[in-house]
Amino acid sequence: MLQASVFRPHGKFSVRVEGQILLTEVTGPWNRELVQFWAHQALQLAQQFRADYPYVAVTEVYDSILCPPDALERIAQAVEYANQHLSCVGHCIVAGSNVDGRDIIRHQYEKIQLGQIFDNRDDAISWARQQLG
Repeated sequence: MLQASVFRPHGKFSVRVEGQILLTEVTGPWNRELVQFWAHQALQLAQQFRADYPYVAVTEVYDSILCPPDALERIAQAVEYANQHLSCVGHCIVAGSNVDGRDIIRHQYEKIQLGQIFDNRDDAISWARQQLG
């Protein structure tokens, strides 16, 4: 369920399925409202997967990976939900060295079990395929 908010979403994203990859592209910085909107759309797509046909979530970040603490908290909730209730077998982030805040916030993303941060999509997709077996 989407929560009412006084703020409009900041940042932009797209989310789609490519085989067994749930691929999100996001341009930051973003806020909690954008994460709420993304989580709702991503959940609809993720529900098509099953235990015998799992997925890996790959998020590719452009411009900035920075977000306020409440947005990071909402991302953590989405990751936890995917790990416990969906057929997700891994999460990772693609953020090149040109993405603002990548090294500043890396530890916080690792704490919420978002796996590794890759410099490019090819490496992330290769890792994702390994997670899928």
